[in-house]
Amino acid sequence: MAIIPHSVISTVASVLSQYYMSHTKINLLFMAAGALGEPPEGNMATKCIQWFKRCNEDETVDALSVLGLCIQTLMDADPSMDERISAAKSCIDDSLAKNLLCYQLNGVVTVAGAGLTTKTLADFLSAATLHLSKPNPHVRLPTCTQTRTRPSRRRAPSSKPYAKPISRPLDWRFPQSNP
Repeated sequence: MAIIPHSVISTVASVLSQYYMSHTKINLLFMAAGALGEPPEGNMATKCIQWFKRCNEDETVDALSVLGLCIQTLMDADPSMDERISAAKSCIDDSLAKNLLCYQLNGVVTVAGAGLTTKTLADFLSAATLHLSKPNPHVRLPTCTQTRTRPSRRRAPSSKPYAKPISRPLDWRFPQSNP
């Protein structure tokens, strides 16, 4: 799982403590986002930092998901409504961009350049929830001699003899065109 960089933690903690201005709101925000444990002690900025550090340390918690859900209200809001929201969004966006992260709509924080589908596949692979089926011993894959391609003429001749391509079946016919 990806962890939240320290510079992002401090920036987001500062913004959240200025925006919410209540210990109860901060506690409810983190609990709703999926952060585990009792609320930490301290002022609101320290509390946010401790919550994010706990998420980084706990392997069962997706730290970037918690971060995305915590900043979702600010990031999805219309910046023209309030100047504080515009300043908070730009501050968080700058911090995420410096750490090669980006925010996507609806509380999704991903590695910059990765789309939502990429993140989902990465989550499946890292969580080992993608189970591949066992190979079927009754399915036989074509061998080199069964392919229809010839070796390239640019290569040096190999010591192996050339395998004749598969010939067409005897009952195969060209399609008849209708005049």
